[in-house]
Amino acid sequence: MRAIREADWNSRRTLQVGTAGEIPVHWCIEDGTVTALIGPDHETWHIAFLMPVATVDRLVTEAADFS
Repeated sequence: MRAIREADWNSRRTLQVGTAGEIPVHWCIEDGTVTALIGPDHETWHIAFLMPVATVDRLVTEAADFS
């Protein structure tokens, strides 16, 4: 997830990381806002969640503390 800054939505680049109920999650960033797109691909998704990139950074740090 640290590579999220390279998944620029304006260039239609996403990262497929993880699943939600066995459905792929595609991640991208635009103007400091990260979007998690849940669906078969980054163009046809069922639901999206938006959050500041600082929130993703904090979650990655906290997850690393558990391992």
